[in-house]
Amino acid sequence: MKRFIPALLILIAFAVSCDNGPVGIFASIGSESPIEYKGTEVFKKSTPAAVVSRNGTLYAVITTLWKKNGNTWEKATNLPSQAMYATSAAVTGTTLYVAFLDSNAHSLGVFSTTDDSNWTPVDITFPANDEQVQQLLAVNNKVFAVTTKAVDGKTQYNLYHLSGSFGSPIRTGTNLFSLAYVDPTYYVASGTTIWTSTDLANFSVSRTLADDFFTSITSIGGKPTAVTAFGKVYWHEGGWYNTNALTKSSKNLYLHAPVEYNDTLFVATNTVVRKTSSVTEVSPIAGYIELAFPLLATSTQRDDNSLVTATNTVFSATIGGTALSMLTLITENGKPTLYAGSVGNGLWSNRNENGSWLGWQRETD
Repeated sequence: MKRFIPALLILIAFAVSCDNGPVGIFASIGSESPIEYKGTEVFKKSTPAAVVSRNGTLYAVITTLWKKNGNTWEKATNLPSQAMYATSAAVTGTTLYVAFLDSNAHSLGVFSTTDDSNWTPVDITFPANDEQVQQLLAVNNKVFAVTTKAVDGKTQYNLYHLSGSFGSPIRTGTNLFSLAYVDPTYYVASGTTIWTSTDLANFSVSRTLADDFFTSITSIGGKPTAVTAFGKVYWHEGGWYNTNALTKSSKNLYLHAPVEYNDTLFVATNTVVRKTSSVTEVSPIAGYIELAFPLLATSTQRDDNSLVTATNTVFSATIGGTALSMLTLITENGKPTLYAGSVGNGLWSNRNENGSWLGWQRETD
């Protein structure tokens, strides 16, 4: 049986928000009075892993699989036999893919559904007995899985592509993988390296780093855009370019999960213990940052902390006082909505209506 071990990027420890009040580090926009939180403490103090959308329905991976019903979240029912915990989720078209564990945290594999009731194992031979599913990714309407495996006392990360079955790894790496697609090329990042491929079989090294690590890569404005553990943003435009390291209190930020809306790049930060050949340090707590397009080597984050107060009615930048486990942008009924997972402080959302952000609100069960 396979027992799930949480994935480590280059990090050793997360810092948990020290503010467990009714609004945490995000403000109740439009009102100076506290929000009454009616959900459970477990949901409130959770660390969300993912939020995805299928056919207008929202799902969240928060230890187990959750489904949004109106304004509240509820645990998904009619799961595969023995499924209790979930580690990751992805969506392509009308299909939801979820990696499940049983009550003993043993891996059950990856399952798919198109109706939330009937679940099909995607590949009954996956993962292998000595591997654990850590991530599911959906890129260019294709599904990828990332597993971990102990090799010579170290953690090896394996990237799989679902094509009938998961088959053999298409890449191995030293950290979790992320992917971007800019027709006709896939950009695959793990650790210090970005590879490119047009067929997911033959790969070429596109960019390597010294004393830094890629944490995420995505396609923004038709350009592969990657962020790193030591605070830099990279983008490809005929060649690779990058910003200077973005900082807080003279320390480089740990960046991950970049998303773009209306010529603004939103990037989550986290606080981790990070190591290179030359330094071991803890990255600063910084919420998320915003960068205006076009990106330049001299781009700097907006840092006015305006969302820390409850009097601002316009969405603006914040450095904040929390670590973020995830950040994603989902369009609901034509309205863009940012979802942020706060480490130890639950799930938050901020919806854009008619060009204005309504402000961060705590999601509740």
